[in-house]
Amino acid sequence: MKLPRTAAVVVGTTGVVCAAISRSSTHPAFRELVTGGFSAQNLTADMPRAATVLLDAFKSLGSIYLSEHVMPVYGLLLPSALLLAWGLGDTRLADWLRARHHRGNRGAVLLSIVAFALALSAHYLVIGRRQPVGDEFCYMFQADVLAAGKLVVPSPPAAESFHCWSLINNGGWYAKVTVGWPALLALGKLVRTQALIGPLCCALTIPVIFSIGKIVANRCSGLLAALFLPLSPMFVLHGATDFPHSAAVLFGCLFIYALIVTVVRNAWLAAIGAGICSAFLLHVRPGDGTATFIGSLPLMVHGFVVSRERRSLLKKLGVLAAIFGMGIGALLCVNWIQNGDPFLSGYRLYDPEDVWGFGVNDHTRSTTRGRYTSEGLSTAQARVMPRSTL
Repeated sequence: MKLPRTAAVVVGTTGVVCAAISRSSTHPAFRELVTGGFSAQNLTADMPRAATVLLDAFKSLGSIYLSEHVMPVYGLLLPSALLLAWGLGDTRLADWLRARHHRGNRGAVLLSIVAFALALSAHYLVIGRRQPVGDEFCYMFQADVLAAGKLVVPSPPAAESFHCWSLINNGGWYAKVTVGWPALLALGKLVRTQALIGPLCCALTIPVIFSIGKIVANRCSGLLAALFLPLSPMFVLHGATDFPHSAAVLFGCLFIYALIVTVVRNAWLAAIGAGICSAFLLHVRPGDGTATFIGSLPLMVHGFVVSRERRSLLKKLGVLAAIFGMGIGALLCVNWIQNGDPFLSGYRLYDPEDVWGFGVNDHTRSTTRGRYTSEGLSTAQARVMPRSTL
């Protein structure tokens, strides 16, 4: 191994260790529930000195956040990971993996098993049998609706007695969320394995990340990238819940991998797979699906520019975009069936101020008036209750 690469491995390993040590003893402010007191929920429309509040919060917490969160992750861990990937790319270990390519594949499979075991253990041992938190309940509710073969069920008698978080109850009874993640939960519910869906998404993400790293760099880099996933508590714990983040990560990574294969190998099957994954991601988390597709456009353009078979690649990218467009069409159809308007999402029907970007909505109002209180909840739900019940 050449000296520069040896130094990169040493420096990269040292950086990872320093990042771990730095993050192991952080200030508790960002782990406590009272942190919400420093958030924008206190900046109401009638706040006369919003700038003063923001400045005071930054003075008290800004240095802590920069030194104990930003610096360890972006100043130490990320550069160290890149150094390790580059340093290990031309070593005896890399040569050994290239000569025995199945070893790298087995490593990815082993990491998948570890990730599945960790997420499933966290589901039962860490999360436990607690009540669903926040939007978990509405995802589970919609999964029950889909498992019954419907997008909407009729509101129950005395509908005003069945107000519930993030559920629309205006003659039809359904969740405000899109149907992608509830559909996966419904599949698990039908075979009585709903608790396995999140851990399975975690496990399947590992070989996808490994494959992306293998194509972009080498097997060592892919294995290193895959190793970081089960080492992340958030990756494991999200897979242990009924939130959709693990599925969004899986289908986002599948889309990126299939798109890279499409561009590099000019493969029809990969193009179709990329289109399906991007379309389904729209139904899991619409914001993630939109951002991921838009973010991939430079890769498509670059691949087309450098391709020797531009016409063939353009056809494949066209099919990919067409399938993504069909996903948008399906999303509009679901909106029309549920909300009566293809351009009205369940989020906006439940709360007209729940939009993308920055602004004042029920998530950022005072705790005495926001959606997290019974008054705020009643206000939000009154918008989606039939007039005859108000």
